[in-house]
Amino acid sequence: MNTQITFSLEDLEKQQNLLESVTSTYRCKSQQDDVMRKLCVRAFEPWLKKTTYNGLEIGCSDGQMTAMFSSLLNRLDVVEATESFLKKVEARQLNNVTLHHSMIEQFNNGTKYDCIFATWVLTHFLDAQLALKHIKNFLTTDGLLFITVPNVRVLSRQLALHMGLIDDLYKLTANDRNHGHVRSYDRQRLNNELDIAGFECISQGGLMLKILADYQMDTLYENEILGNEHIEGFFKLGNEYPDLASAIYCVCRVKK
Repeated sequence: MNTQITFSLEDLEKQQNLLESVTSTYRCKSQQDDVMRKLCVRAFEPWLKKTTYNGLEIGCSDGQMTAMFSSLLNRLDVVEATESFLKKVEARQLNNVTLHHSMIEQFNNGTKYDCIFATWVLTHFLDAQLALKHIKNFLTTDGLLFITVPNVRVLSRQLALHMGLIDDLYKLTANDRNHGHVRSYDRQRLNNELDIAGFECISQGGLMLKILADYQMDTLYENEILGNEHIEGFFKLGNEYPDLASAIYCVCRVKK
């Protein structure tokens, strides 16, 4: 069955231009941001086979996760919408990484991958179903899709709701929209999205139970109020209480 396209090429170009324009606002030396990415790779690492797996990363930011994923795989392709981020990854000189400048919706290099990483990008897709079904074509028969999304029910956001700082957990903020977000997810929404697209989730959890906003977490790290032992505890709590975690991760395969 053909998937109905719900946006135009002009819409896709506008989204790509928006993503390019906001690259400088990402990852402003945030330790919390670094922690989350390291925990994400840690959650996925047990599923990876370095000697045989070739992977595809969708969206690379400054390449921190690209470097970590590439060290765990035989080969890694990266498809990234923005030239700015591609230049940052290129500067890392990762020998087993090949870069592609494209929106994922327009990407097709004819390669099948053992694993595909879509971390913190599902909120950017103009049509998540179209993108996920397109991504499905790149997986090998036993290939795995690794997804991570921000969780709108994270404890810190629920705290903000009860403090009157926001009036709706699911409503996109101006900052969300300015960064190209077009939807929000909790665990149930993510599972439903993946199920409709033809994926089954074989492992799922939360990345770090987060009690405060990122900038407040950064201050606690900087003042050594929070340390590695707290990060470890928050990571374990995130898996125990995924609906209160900062992000939801899922390891998926195509339904048989």
